[in-house]
Amino acid sequence: MSAMDSLNSRIGSRTLFYTGSGIKRTWSAVSSLKSPPYSTDWGRLMKVWAK
Repeated sequence: MSAMDSLNSRIGSRTLFYTGSGIKRTWSAVSSLKSPPYSTDWGRLMKVWAK
């Protein structure tokens, strides 16, 4: 605990913390920028016919 306190005081507050204390996210993913699931959804694959 004293090693964590020492590093946090030198480097910056909340640099090291226990994961059980939780992380507050200030961002979220933008779903409109997601790529289409062509490689994971067989129903969305294009059908190509060769003559």
